[in-house]
Amino acid sequence: MENKHVFLCISNYFKGSAFLRRLSSLGNTVYLITSEKLREADWPHEHIAETFYMPGQDLDWNMEHLLLGVADLMRRSPIHAIVALDDYDVEKATYLREHLRIPGMGQTTGRYFRDKLAMRMRAHSAGIRVPAFSPLFVDEQINAYIAEVPGPGYLSRGRRPPPMASLKCIPPSSSGKKFIAWEKTGFATWWKPSAPEMSTMWIACW
Repeated sequence: MENKHVFLCISNYFKGSAFLRRLSSLGNTVYLITSEKLREADWPHEHIAETFYMPGQDLDWNMEHLLLGVADLMRRSPIHAIVALDDYDVEKATYLREHLRIPGMGQTTGRYFRDKLAMRMRAHSAGIRVPAFSPLFVDEQINAYIAEVPGPGYLSRGRRPPPMASLKCIPPSSSGKKFIAWEKTGFATWWKPSAPEMSTMWIACW
């Protein structure tokens, strides 16, 4: 096969074995990054040039360490494509592509597949009907949402997997009250977002 490529595949779950075998059978070189917890999983190692293991669960992966490791791999082998084998790995793949200038979907586009707020805003801008929602950036907009949209609703950290995605309910009695009022009652006192978290926080109706 003349046009052989080097594929870096990422998966926090044991899946994609048939895909890995197929890539290899076509003459490509396949590298795999997965979680340490899956070291004993039945990966098709005969079709994988090398497997690398990251400590922690999906959300615990140290992205800086991941980037440094992949950059070190690229010193001895070019990488033509990065493949996320699971939807939870989409953000890892886009992060690496952006930093290492590897062709494929970048972080902005990738968020349309993982970030629920980005999904709703993109769908709304395209004229697709979606349930009412509001980002948690501007108090005036939040108060207007609560005043105009009947409850109940919920707060969501859009890039967390269930059951962490929807964290707190807003009862119907909150409708029309100021955001700061129900925040002080405890419905949002848990929200102490860091800068990366802020882009994922939103409020929506059921």
